[in-house]
Amino acid sequence: MQMSDVIALIALIASFFGGAFALYQWRVSVSVKKAEFLEKVSQSLKYNKDILYFIYLVDYNEFTYDENFHDCENELQTKADMVLSTLDYLCYLLGRRLISKKEFRADAYILHRICKNLEIQCYLWNLYHFSKYSGDVAPYEYLIDYCISNKVFVDSFQSSDCEVFRGKDFLNKQASK
Repeated sequence: MQMSDVIALIALIASFFGGAFALYQWRVSVSVKKAEFLEKVSQSLKYNKDILYFIYLVDYNEFTYDENFHDCENELQTKADMVLSTLDYLCYLLGRRLISKKEFRADAYILHRICKNLEIQCYLWNLYHFSKYSGDVAPYEYLIDYCISNKVFVDSFQSSDCEVFRGKDFLNKQASK
């Protein structure tokens, strides 16, 4: 073996280890950025005053879904939509496997607390069935899919004549007028 072959072999080995180290650093960097992003999303659920106010209303059973909820002057719907949009996005990330179940677990408690609430289920049920009726994609479809597949909602959620929600189908009543 000549000296030039030895130097070429050493250069090849050094390049391999250099590439492996660069790949390792890139993966660590991606993990850190992902953690920072998830922290921002999680912080919005825990420290945004509007979101926190709505979560407390739901958590203490002070939220009621009624015909006034959809009034354009109702700020409560905006707060509800902020919470549900954030949870929907987390479900989207989980469904696309952009976050792991372990990473999702940090906010799963809030999701379950919110979505097990019957009044929230009424709102989501209305959106789900109104969208089906009008041939549109349901708002919060990833959240709804997650809650259906993980049995967070009542079993009959997908039924358009679910007795649990009868009398609270405000959107569907508007659509049929």
